[in-house]
Amino acid sequence: MNPGGVPGADTRLEVPVLLGPTGAGKTELLEQVDPDRVEIISCDSRQIYRELEIGSAAPEPALTARLRHHLIGILDPTEEFNAAQFRDRALQAIKDVFARGRLPFVVGGSGFYFRALHTGLFVVDAAPAAQDEARARVAAMTPAERLSLLRELDPQALVSPGESARAGRVHPNDDYRVGRALEICLAGDVTFSGLWDAARRRAASGELDASNPYRFSGWRLEVEPESYWRRLADRARAMVEQGVADEAGRVWERYGPCAGLETLGYDYALAAYRGEIDANQLSEQLFISHRQYGKRQRTWLRREGALIAIRREELLPILVSRLGELSP
Repeated sequence: MNPGGVPGADTRLEVPVLLGPTGAGKTELLEQVDPDRVEIISCDSRQIYRELEIGSAAPEPALTARLRHHLIGILDPTEEFNAAQFRDRALQAIKDVFARGRLPFVVGGSGFYFRALHTGLFVVDAAPAAQDEARARVAAMTPAERLSLLRELDPQALVSPGESARAGRVHPNDDYRVGRALEICLAGDVTFSGLWDAARRRAASGELDASNPYRFSGWRLEVEPESYWRRLADRARAMVEQGVADEAGRVWERYGPCAGLETLGYDYALAAYRGEIDANQLSEQLFISHRQYGKRQRTWLRREGALIAIRREELLPILVSRLGELSP
């Protein structure tokens, strides 16, 4: 069986994958995984941080004590982390797990991180000198000049008025990302949006990064909206009861504005910590923001050709069987 549709001639080690939107029930499924044979490679862009366990919905200590997890709680809240760093660390963790005679199992909700791991990050095919020249040219421009030139060279890189920024598309007010997109356009014979569109096509086709020593295949959890929203509402209330506002306040008092506090919902948690909103308002805002985020995750994951759509109640017997087949 090859759940991702990858040709059977590919002899690289296969790594199973389970992705799904926030709050879809991935953790409950992991309770059924045999800890003597399997280790989890977390594919989550927020659970990498220490001290933010409640708001990032990090797995409970009881689960991580029973079932080894990698890339959970590895950074202080002040540390920056990107998809390239995730890819490097995840590949090393996968290698280490296989070396111990166990099976690595990629689990999480970050479609962007999975795409970096599976199909690789796009690389600007330009000489270092050309990239340096483009960087210097962009740095010498005003924000208005950068935006104007990007509109001219790569209008598809910008979202339309009223739209939110998304992967591969930049908001006109985000000067940093406008500049980065413009550097790519100036450095070589490719546009920023063109690189992203090519990456999307690779993901939709299930095409692998040829330099990757592993092939990835598995499932993406589909959810029924009404029951999913109830789960998210329950999770939001639980976060409030567990003290997400105090958690946010502790991190703010210790570190000030930092990368970790950019995690979904912490702006509202800080507002509650400061007394600007009450617990009921915090719960409602957490529910709304997580529901919106889950919708974006589902949209992204539907484009991942390596993953088969499946409902949680249908997955458990298949998951247990499949992990048994792949176990080293």
